[in-house]
Amino acid sequence: MSNPNQQLKLALLKLKKSGNSLEQGFTLVELMVVIVIVGILSAVALPNFMSQTEKAKATEATSKVSALLKEALTEYQYDSTVASVTSAMAASISTATATGNFTYSLPAAAGNVFNVLATGKATDASLEDKLLYGCIDLTKGDPDVSTKLLASGTASDVTC
Repeated sequence: MSNPNQQLKLALLKLKKSGNSLEQGFTLVELMVVIVIVGILSAVALPNFMSQTEKAKATEATSKVSALLKEALTEYQYDSTVASVTSAMAASISTATATGNFTYSLPAAAGNVFNVLATGKATDASLEDKLLYGCIDLTKGDPDVSTKLLASGTASDVTC
């Protein structure tokens, strides 16, 4: 008699063990809650990360425009004519254009105010029709550069 009793106990233990393995894991509700939480977090965080690329490219343009303006001031202090500054800057402008996301140009100087314009290259859809201005009064030596990318046709936000 003890043998069937032992077999029954053994069968019950096996059943209990197999029942526990079925009870382990996550329920459908728990998985759905996790998916909803991840979705909410990505909806909040993703737009912030997407704008970081544009900010980095604007920072690149700002630093290059600032460097070009400082170089123009140095050229002006050496030669004291705006025309010579414009001709001397041609090589620097072409180098800056070749190595970045922007095309740099020198709009006409008004008096002693030297201007640099950065235009987003058409090959980058996020920069197309975006501008960044910079100017420097060569007699005062104080450069002014746009703090953000501007839409095409927008008036310059710099004053020299």
